[in-house]
Amino acid sequence: MRLPFIFFVFAFPVVEILVFIRVCASIGIASSISVTLLTAILGIFLLKRIKLNAIYAASHGIRTGQFQLNATFSIGCRGLGAIFIIMPGFITDVLGGLFFIPPIQKVLLKWLEKKFSKLDIVNKENKTREKVTLEGEFREII
Repeated sequence: MRLPFIFFVFAFPVVEILVFIRVCASIGIASSISVTLLTAILGIFLLKRIKLNAIYAASHGIRTGQFQLNATFSIGCRGLGAIFIIMPGFITDVLGGLFFIPPIQKVLLKWLEKKFSKLDIVNKENKTREKVTLEGEFREII
């Protein structure tokens, strides 16, 4: 768990800068900066649009009384993708674009469901595993 975090914090910015330098050498510095600024503007536009979609989906879910995990997760993926597109750099732009592709969203959702469906607690006294059960009370507010 620590190695990916260390890579992301230290090595990823270095790789991003190296890619930026390579692109500058290929297409020129003015073009590289222009593309970076345009993708940031596009990311801001997308984030605003996604925010409006999220508000609409939430209000629709409240009206109908249904929570749709796939739609909510898709909105979250697109929001994260827009944030990556806003960040300067070509690698983050590509990663941000990947979050907009529905098959990749489905694969990511299945992976997260698989990872988090196995949450369990180990009973330290007899070394048995127990599923986590959350109990609580609720009150309907009208």
